[in-house]
Amino acid sequence: MIEDCTDTVKDLPYKINSYTKIAKARNNRVGSLDQEANVLDNLADVLDKKANVLDDLAGILDKKANVLGDLADVLDKKANVLDDLAGVLDKKANLLD
Repeated sequence: MIEDCTDTVKDLPYKINSYTKIAKARNNRVGSLDQEANVLDNLADVLDKKANVLDDLAGILDKKANVLGDLADVLDKKANVLDDLAGVLDKKANLLD
């Protein structure tokens, strides 16, 4: 029984050293995972900012599309005016004949 205890006591430094190495390795892994989490968090921030930029650009494009639609309406009205003027000129030409 005493021999069993003596063997156990003799093994303690090796076991402590082994458990210390395991603990350090786990701590290193946790540190690495923490760093990776920070990198992923930073990437998420970058993607969020890019999404905001794209949203802003979409708003700008929407406004430009509205301006182009307004311009198309103006051009359509001017074309109608020119068509009306052509009709008036045609009538005047018929009167001169």
